[in-house]
Amino acid sequence: NVKGLDELLKKLDNLQSDKIVKEALTKSCLIVEAEAKERCPYDDGQLKQSITSVVDNNIGAVGTNVEYAPYVHQGTGIYAVNADGRKDRWSYKDAEGNWHSTIGQHPNPFLETALESKKPKILEIFKGEIKGAIDD
Repeated sequence: NVKGLDELLKKLDNLQSDKIVKEALTKSCLIVEAEAKERCPYDDGQLKQSITSVVDNNIGAVGTNVEYAPYVHQGTGIYAVNADGRKDRWSYKDAEGNWHSTIGQHPNPFLETALESKKPKILEIFKGEIKGAIDD
């Protein structure tokens, strides 16, 4: 016999798990969002400003809708993750009309590294939300 086990089991049965998960996901997504903005390679640009988070149906997501974000995150050309970029040099004209030649851009997985760096904090958040619900 474990003292208090019956009471704990009743509390666990009565937990509003959807509410707990949503609260923990919301807090977790916000800290990953903030970290991703810190790690974003462009300080004042559209990419950094576009990073947002959302929680829906017990699924949390942090990301951006900027068209070039996958190229920054995954790299391009010979540096592309999974080696799925171009294998040859190419040239392009910038907005000012200047020509440049490149073999690609190294990946900068700012979203992925933000999540990885915050995993311990995310676990703390979930533990705290569950403990708080049990202690009530």
